[in-house]
Amino acid sequence: MNGQSSNKIRIPLPGGATFTGGGVLSHADWLGSYRLGTNVSARTLSFSVAYAPFGEQYAISGFNNNNFAFASLTEDEGLGGSPDLNDAAEREQHSNQGRWISPDPSGPAAVDMGNPQTWNRYAYVTNAPLNAVDPLGLFSDATNTGLPFASTQYCGGGNFFQTQLDASNQNIDFSFDKYVDWNNHQTFGDHYYDLPGHSNPIQQALGQYLAQVNLAFAQANAGRKADPSELHLNLESDCVSKNGQRNLVYSLDDSQGNTVSGFSVTEHHTDTSLASGPEGPGTSSQEPNPYGLSGFYDGIWGVGFHDSLQTFTVSRNKPGTGGQNYPTFVRNPTGDYDRLGIYIKGGVVYVNGDASEPVCR
Repeated sequence: MNGQSSNKIRIPLPGGATFTGGGVLSHADWLGSYRLGTNVSARTLSFSVAYAPFGEQYAISGFNNNNFAFASLTEDEGLGGSPDLNDAAEREQHSNQGRWISPDPSGPAAVDMGNPQTWNRYAYVTNAPLNAVDPLGLFSDATNTGLPFASTQYCGGGNFFQTQLDASNQNIDFSFDKYVDWNNHQTFGDHYYDLPGHSNPIQQALGQYLAQVNLAFAQANAGRKADPSELHLNLESDCVSKNGQRNLVYSLDDSQGNTVSGFSVTEHHTDTSLASGPEGPGTSSQEPNPYGLSGFYDGIWGVGFHDSLQTFTVSRNKPGTGGQNYPTFVRNPTGDYDRLGIYIKGGVVYVNGDASEPVCR
């Protein structure tokens, strides 16, 4: 914050993205590091960045208002903050030095004599930055506890009741099931996640992240072979912003329901005051998103009275460069439509006579 104005905004959203202001959604990898940002309205790449194991930034492109985040930590936001420092709740990590700039505040309790990596109280995640995160700066022995950071429930050994009453524990639970789970950690140590029904949360997150990336590439490859005459726009979400703008998000799908790639989508309005783009008055076009997938984000609003018919076309060519445009239809929960009636009056946007009720979050 700067007075009553915000310098940086981070609002987690369903699906894993984070709204970081300026109309940008930031997308994190399995460790929580922002790797790329996309523009909400234009559906284009806003920025991308790569991180060395301990957080050094490189291969930066685009602009994100210095709203970086490494492994669930955020860039130093103190007075005269340094881009080399990352804030945790208890201390700061220096990405260039690859360590904390102050010792573990837990003192000798943070040391496990059986694991030399814990002897250095300045070490970041016991020098295993690709397999663990530490958003609070209170890392415990990940090898013995099997946990990504100590400040969840276990502090590496000790008495069950002491660990539950520890000041760093945010989820106090004296139930029998919790005791059994704690005892399993003490008994099996680094083999805890080999037990039936258990799996490492970092490995789970990495698997989910890779599955999403592989799915996006698979859909993109399948989309390049799609027949334009068999495509349709599928309504994914429909809500109204506080300023009255109606936001409809469509994916461009084939007859099997798979989102395709490589196509630009253009809307056409009979009321030409509602849009203007490279395809001429009354039009607005959007190219594939950073993953190559095609669709359309339609933000509709207007002052006064508007009554328009809206249609859509798709093309393999960049908008405004010529080439064949193929008409397509819209599929929503009430049916399929080759055109939509857009009616605006009193600041309310109606699509086919209906106003969206949900308020966008």
